[in-house]
Amino acid sequence: MFEFWVFISIVSTLLYVALIGWLYFGINRTSQFQYKNTTPKLSFSIIIAFRDEVENLPNLVTSLSRLAYPNNFFEILLVNDASSDGSVAIVRKFIEKYPEINIQLLNNKRKSISPKKDAINTAIRQSNFDWIITTDADCQVPENWLEAYNAFIVAHKPIFVAGLVKYESKKGFLHQFQLADWMSLTGATIGSFGWNKPLMCSGANLAYNKKAFYKVNAFQGNEHIASGDDVFLLHKIKKAYPNQVSYMNVFGGASVLTKSLSTWRNLYQQRIRWAIKTSSISNKHVKLVGLVVFTMNFLLLILFVMMFVNKSWTILFAVLFLTKVLVDSILIKILSSVIHQKLDTTAWLLSSILYPLFSTSVLIFGVFTKYTWKGRKYSK
Repeated sequence: MFEFWVFISIVSTLLYVALIGWLYFGINRTSQFQYKNTTPKLSFSIIIAFRDEVENLPNLVTSLSRLAYPNNFFEILLVNDASSDGSVAIVRKFIEKYPEINIQLLNNKRKSISPKKDAINTAIRQSNFDWIITTDADCQVPENWLEAYNAFIVAHKPIFVAGLVKYESKKGFLHQFQLADWMSLTGATIGSFGWNKPLMCSGANLAYNKKAFYKVNAFQGNEHIASGDDVFLLHKIKKAYPNQVSYMNVFGGASVLTKSLSTWRNLYQQRIRWAIKTSSISNKHVKLVGLVVFTMNFLLLILFVMMFVNKSWTILFAVLFLTKVLVDSILIKILSSVIHQKLDTTAWLLSSILYPLFSTSVLIFGVFTKYTWKGRKYSK
């Protein structure tokens, strides 16, 4: 029995190291895009869905008001998804304060079990421009956001562009754990884009051509999944436009800033939501990567338990765990230099200990349980 687990451990470790190596070199293949002030050529429709975001909307609208781009080249469509707090009042005040900006307040027209996809569809039908940009209500956008997209799209001619999302810098283990997890996901995002085999992206910083959105039939076929407005669209457009899907790694900024969640319960619910949408993607590369990562983490849990049964398993667990920490650290190090965000070393080590249990339980519970998000209950 021990020999069998040694064999499984060796195979899993080799596959995991190969995966991290693939992502590492993929990140190196994604060069930073440097641009100078360019003439605005593209017009953008910024779409943001919100539901009970009274604490976050003031920061969002303030950042939107500071966009360094001609007002006649963009519009802002804020979609209210049945908010019951003071969110709508904040948006109305924003509209009144900046009459020079084309801002629309829309009500979400629900047609599926996915509020976010319905909100985007609602807004796109009302949009006036060829390029759609999405972000989230708990984010802040940089001043040069649209300028960067304009320069990148003009230079590279993509149809779909994913951008960087960063967490606000905060102390505390909960925040650092989320930051470590998010940096791992960001590494997978940038690394896979570097090989032109994108695995994921974030709707908090995303742009795509409206004609392409309709050509791939928008979200048709995945309306039954509550989330995934970003990754499902990514893979549909990648299939239709194989060489026109890009990652925008802009030197000097253009990353969107978001907030970490304040409770472990909310974090757990969010990650279950993400796991469900990821597991529903038919792309073989996504499934293979997910399988390799899950196997490695699940194997660590098994070996950890077996140590208490027989001490001879301790060395096997230690080798596996230390190997994973080492290769993960290499990935995090290069990623930190690319996205200019650092992770506390102590918190990183503690997160590495907790993560196998956290990620494995998220995937398992995501299959068998319902989850709650924004006051609504969902099932797979």
